[in-house]
Amino acid sequence: MDCSGNSYQHSIDIAGIIGCWGAVIDMSGLDSSDTAPLIMFHGTNDNIVPIDSGAAFNASGAFPPIYGSRTIHNARTAMGLASELHVYEGLPHNFYYNGAFFPGVYWDSIWQLSHPFLCSTLPYCSTSVGTENIENNFDFALFPNPAHQKINIKIDYKAFVEPHKISIYNALGSCVYTDEILQGDYSIDVINWPNGPYILSLETNEGSISKSFQVRH
Repeated sequence: MDCSGNSYQHSIDIAGIIGCWGAVIDMSGLDSSDTAPLIMFHGTNDNIVPIDSGAAFNASGAFPPIYGSRTIHNARTAMGLASELHVYEGLPHNFYYNGAFFPGVYWDSIWQLSHPFLCSTLPYCSTSVGTENIENNFDFALFPNPAHQKINIKIDYKAFVEPHKISIYNALGSCVYTDEILQGDYSIDVINWPNGPYILSLETNEGSISKSFQVRH
Protein backbone atom coordinates (compact mmCIF):
# COMPACT_ATOMS: atom_id res chain seq x y z
CA MET A 1 0.00 0.00 0.00
CA ASP A 2 2.93 2.36 0.58
CA CYS A 3 4.86 1.36 -2.57
CA SER A 4 7.58 -0.29 -0.53
CA GLY A 5 10.13 -2.26 -2.52
CA ASN A 6 10.67 0.15 -5.38
CA SER A 7 11.76 3.72 -6.00
CA TYR A 8 9.14 4.77 -8.54
CA GLN A 9 7.82 8.28 -8.03
CA HIS A 10 4.09 7.72 -7.80
CA SER A 11 1.27 7.86 -5.32
CA ILE A 12 -1.53 5.46 -4.47
CA ASP A 13 -5.13 6.34 -3.74
CA ILE A 14 -6.98 3.19 -2.66
CA ALA A 15 -10.76 3.60 -2.70
CA GLY A 16 -11.63 0.31 -0.98
CA ILE A 17 -10.32 -3.16 -0.20
CA ILE A 18 -11.96 -6.59 -0.44
CA GLY A 19 -10.23 -9.35 1.53
CA CYS A 20 -11.17 -12.98 0.88
CA TRP A 21 -9.78 -15.32 3.59
CA GLY A 22 -6.56 -13.35 3.72
CA ALA A 23 -3.99 -12.36 6.33
CA VAL A 24 -1.00 -10.13 6.95
CA ILE A 25 2.37 -11.11 8.36
CA ASP A 26 2.89 -7.90 10.36
CA MET A 27 0.23 -5.88 12.17
CA SER A 28 2.58 -2.96 12.89
CA GLY A 29 1.86 -1.47 9.47
CA LEU A 30 -1.74 -0.79 10.43
CA ASP A 31 -2.29 2.73 11.69
CA SER A 32 -4.89 5.48 11.72
CA SER A 33 -3.83 6.70 8.26
CA ASP A 34 -5.22 3.53 6.63
CA THR A 35 -8.61 5.10 6.00
CA ALA A 36 -9.71 3.09 2.94
CA PRO A 37 -12.85 1.06 3.85
CA LEU A 38 -12.38 -2.69 4.12
CA ILE A 39 -14.74 -5.64 3.69
CA MET A 40 -13.52 -9.16 4.51
CA PHE A 41 -14.85 -12.71 4.20
CA HIS A 42 -13.48 -15.67 6.15
CA GLY A 43 -14.51 -19.18 7.18
CA THR A 44 -13.96 -20.33 10.76
CA ASN A 45 -12.56 -23.71 9.63
CA ASP A 46 -9.87 -22.23 7.40
CA ASN A 47 -6.84 -24.48 7.97
CA ILE A 48 -4.68 -22.65 5.44
CA VAL A 49 -5.07 -19.04 6.57
CA PRO A 50 -6.33 -18.71 10.16
CA ILE A 51 -9.22 -16.32 10.71
CA ASP A 52 -7.56 -15.12 13.95
CA SER A 53 -3.81 -15.75 14.10
CA GLY A 54 -1.33 -18.61 13.85
CA ALA A 55 0.91 -20.35 11.35
CA ALA A 56 -0.27 -20.95 7.80
CA PHE A 57 -1.36 -24.54 7.20
CA ASN A 58 -1.30 -25.01 10.99
CA ALA A 59 2.42 -25.64 10.51
CA SER A 60 3.83 -23.93 13.58
CA GLY A 61 7.61 -23.73 13.34
CA ALA A 62 7.62 -24.15 9.58
CA PHE A 63 5.92 -20.81 8.92
CA PRO A 64 5.87 -17.54 10.85
CA PRO A 65 2.63 -16.45 12.52
CA ILE A 66 0.14 -14.53 10.40
CA TYR A 67 -2.87 -12.45 11.35
CA GLY A 68 -6.20 -13.16 9.71
CA SER A 69 -9.38 -11.27 8.96
CA ARG A 70 -10.82 -11.18 12.46
CA THR A 71 -7.60 -9.85 13.98
CA ILE A 72 -7.37 -7.19 11.27
CA HIS A 73 -11.03 -6.28 11.72
CA ASN A 74 -10.73 -5.96 15.51
CA ALA A 75 -7.66 -3.77 15.20
CA ARG A 76 -9.28 -1.49 12.63
CA THR A 77 -12.52 -1.08 14.57
CA ALA A 78 -10.52 -0.27 17.71
CA MET A 79 -8.93 2.56 15.73
CA GLY A 80 -12.30 3.76 14.49
CA LEU A 81 -11.54 2.74 10.90
CA ALA A 82 -14.19 1.46 8.48
CA SER A 83 -14.18 -2.34 8.57
CA GLU A 84 -16.81 -4.95 7.70
CA LEU A 85 -16.25 -8.64 8.49
CA HIS A 86 -18.44 -11.53 7.35
CA VAL A 87 -17.69 -14.75 9.25
CA TYR A 88 -18.88 -18.06 7.79
CA GLU A 89 -19.19 -20.71 10.49
CA GLY A 90 -17.68 -24.10 9.67
CA LEU A 91 -16.44 -23.17 6.20
CA PRO A 92 -12.86 -23.75 5.01
CA HIS A 93 -10.44 -21.79 2.83
CA ASN A 94 -11.75 -20.79 -0.63
CA PHE A 95 -15.27 -21.68 0.48
CA TYR A 96 -16.88 -20.11 -2.57
CA TYR A 97 -15.90 -23.27 -4.45
CA ASN A 98 -18.38 -26.13 -4.39
CA GLY A 99 -16.08 -28.78 -5.76
CA ALA A 100 -12.90 -28.57 -7.81
CA PHE A 101 -12.73 -25.11 -9.37
CA PHE A 102 -16.47 -24.74 -9.90
CA PRO A 103 -18.27 -21.76 -8.36
CA GLY A 104 -20.41 -22.81 -5.44
CA VAL A 105 -23.38 -21.47 -3.56
CA TYR A 106 -21.39 -18.95 -1.51
CA TRP A 107 -20.00 -16.95 -4.41
CA ASP A 108 -23.33 -15.14 -4.88
CA SER A 109 -23.31 -13.94 -1.27
CA ILE A 110 -19.78 -12.54 -1.65
CA TRP A 111 -20.71 -10.81 -4.89
CA GLN A 112 -23.97 -9.45 -3.51
CA LEU A 113 -22.12 -7.87 -0.57
CA SER A 114 -19.01 -6.76 -2.49
CA HIS A 115 -20.78 -5.07 -5.39
CA PRO A 116 -22.57 -2.35 -3.37
CA PHE A 117 -19.44 -1.98 -1.20
CA LEU A 118 -17.38 -1.15 -4.29
CA CYS A 119 -20.07 1.15 -5.65
CA SER A 120 -20.16 3.03 -2.36
CA THR A 121 -16.49 3.94 -2.91
CA LEU A 122 -16.84 5.01 -6.55
CA PRO A 123 -19.00 8.03 -7.43
CA TYR A 124 -19.47 6.89 -11.03
CA CYS A 125 -20.56 3.36 -10.11
CA SER A 126 -24.18 2.22 -10.10
CA THR A 127 -25.53 -0.64 -8.01
CA SER A 128 -27.70 -1.66 -10.96
CA VAL A 129 -26.86 -4.82 -12.88
CA GLY A 130 -28.21 -5.06 -16.41
CA THR A 131 -28.94 -2.39 -18.99
CA GLU A 132 -27.47 1.04 -18.44
CA ASN A 133 -30.81 2.88 -18.53
CA ILE A 134 -32.65 0.72 -15.98
CA GLU A 135 -32.51 3.41 -13.29
CA ASN A 136 -33.98 5.95 -15.70
CA ASN A 137 -37.20 3.98 -15.97
CA PHE A 138 -38.28 3.84 -12.34
CA ASP A 139 -37.68 5.14 -8.84
CA PHE A 140 -36.75 2.47 -6.31
CA ALA A 141 -36.47 3.38 -2.62
CA LEU A 142 -35.75 1.17 0.37
CA PHE A 143 -36.15 2.46 3.95
CA PRO A 144 -35.49 2.66 6.86
CA ASN A 145 -31.93 1.44 6.88
CA PRO A 146 -31.19 -0.14 9.28
CA ALA A 147 -34.61 -1.72 9.59
CA HIS A 148 -35.96 -2.62 13.01
CA GLN A 149 -39.47 -4.01 12.49
CA LYS A 150 -40.30 -3.44 8.81
CA ILE A 151 -38.47 -2.63 5.61
CA ASN A 152 -40.44 -0.36 3.28
CA ILE A 153 -40.18 -0.52 -0.51
CA LYS A 154 -41.40 2.25 -2.81
CA ILE A 155 -41.44 1.63 -6.57
CA ASP A 156 -42.61 4.12 -9.18
CA TYR A 157 -42.34 2.93 -12.78
CA LYS A 158 -41.92 5.63 -15.40
CA ALA A 159 -41.92 3.58 -18.59
CA PHE A 160 -43.63 0.26 -17.86
CA VAL A 161 -46.04 -1.35 -15.43
CA GLU A 162 -45.53 -5.10 -15.27
CA PRO A 163 -45.15 -7.58 -12.41
CA HIS A 164 -41.56 -7.81 -11.28
CA LYS A 165 -39.84 -10.11 -8.85
CA ILE A 166 -38.09 -9.06 -5.66
CA SER A 167 -35.75 -11.39 -3.81
CA ILE A 168 -33.96 -10.80 -0.50
CA TYR A 169 -30.74 -12.63 0.36
CA ASN A 170 -28.96 -12.94 3.68
CA ALA A 171 -25.18 -12.82 4.20
CA LEU A 172 -24.83 -16.50 3.31
CA GLY A 173 -26.49 -15.97 -0.05
CA SER A 174 -29.70 -17.78 0.93
CA CYS A 175 -32.93 -16.33 -0.40
CA VAL A 176 -35.09 -15.47 2.61
CA TYR A 177 -37.96 -13.72 0.82
CA THR A 178 -39.41 -13.52 -2.70
CA ASP A 179 -42.53 -11.99 -4.23
CA GLU A 180 -43.91 -10.45 -7.42
CA ILE A 181 -44.91 -6.81 -7.20
CA LEU A 182 -46.24 -3.91 -9.26
CA GLN A 183 -45.52 -0.26 -8.64
CA GLY A 184 -46.53 1.12 -5.29
CA ASP A 185 -45.58 0.97 -1.63
CA TYR A 186 -44.82 -2.28 0.18
CA SER A 187 -43.75 -3.28 3.68
CA ILE A 188 -42.03 -6.50 4.72
CA ASP A 189 -42.03 -7.61 8.35
CA VAL A 190 -38.44 -8.29 9.47
CA ILE A 191 -38.97 -8.29 13.22
CA ASN A 192 -38.08 -12.01 13.47
CA TRP A 193 -35.17 -11.84 11.05
CA PRO A 194 -31.64 -12.19 12.46
CA ASN A 195 -29.55 -9.04 12.71
CA GLY A 196 -27.15 -8.54 9.84
CA PRO A 197 -26.77 -7.42 6.23
CA TYR A 198 -29.28 -8.25 3.49
CA ILE A 199 -29.48 -7.62 -0.23
CA LEU A 200 -32.78 -6.86 -1.97
CA SER A 201 -32.71 -7.58 -5.70
CA LEU A 202 -35.42 -6.26 -8.02
CA GLU A 203 -35.62 -8.10 -11.35
CA THR A 204 -37.25 -6.21 -14.23
CA ASN A 205 -37.71 -6.81 -17.93
CA GLU A 206 -34.68 -4.54 -18.55
CA GLY A 207 -32.29 -6.06 -16.02
CA SER A 208 -31.94 -6.07 -12.26
CA ILE A 209 -30.96 -3.66 -9.54
CA SER A 210 -29.86 -4.41 -5.98
CA LYS A 211 -29.87 -2.43 -2.75
CA SER A 212 -28.30 -3.44 0.53
CA PHE A 213 -29.79 -2.88 3.97
CA GLN A 214 -29.25 -3.92 7.55
CA VAL A 215 -31.64 -5.49 10.06
CA ARG A 216 -30.88 -4.30 13.56
CA HIS A 217 -33.21 -4.93 16.51
